[in-house]
Amino acid sequence: MRLNTANFDQELKEFVLSIGAGKVGFADLRPYFGEIRKAYGNTWDNYPVAISVALNMPSAVIREISAKGPTDSYARFYDVANIALDTMTMRITDWLEERGFSAFPITASKVSKEGLHGIFSHRAAAHLAGLGWIGKSCCLITPDRGPMQRLATVLCDAPLKCGMPMESKCGDCTCCQNACPADAIKGRNWQMGQDVSERVDRDACKAFLKKNYETYGSSVCGICLSACPWGKC
Repeated sequence: MRLNTANFDQELKEFVLSIGAGKVGFADLRPYFGEIRKAYGNTWDNYPVAISVALNMPSAVIREISAKGPTDSYARFYDVANIALDTMTMRITDWLEERGFSAFPITASKVSKEGLHGIFSHRAAAHLAGLGWIGKSCCLITPDRGPMQRLATVLCDAPLKCGMPMESKCGDCTCCQNACPADAIKGRNWQMGQDVSERVDRDACKAFLKKNYETYGSSVCGICLSACPWGKC
């Protein structure tokens, strides 16, 4: 039987934070179904709400990344974070299903053959939930942590009180664009429904990630994360 208590939203938030999340927010996807269908088809029509989960990455590990590329520590914690997020979204899905709701966990790591996006945008969900804004690097940026978090999403049909999108605070900053060794970041602001290629040169990015895979055993970079001024203070 479905529960319908006044404290449902708070109970869910407390549960998500208790299992390791740094932040959690809820996004109403219904106003954006047109853009979602254009990008992903009708797959998610039965899931009007997205639960966005952010896991804080160690700031010292992010800041250790230099213009030369990622470190072994970052490559390792990147994988650890993905596993932790997938575990969290499985537990959130189970929590919702026990209460009679439908839910679908989106894996933290990319599963698309193109290699630059997954089956649903974690960043868009987090932005629509009000956790932060999507920067010119295509990373989610939060006021307190900057881009130093990994994201995951659970799509569901639970009646949650949703947040509001946060306006971009990037302004004229081009730190991520200037730092990108592949010259892949085009310096354009994010818009819902916009193809990734309008903001990032996919081929240049993939070529650099392939080189990093040969070095670190993982297709990671993180240079734009380290260059971002948000979250440094």
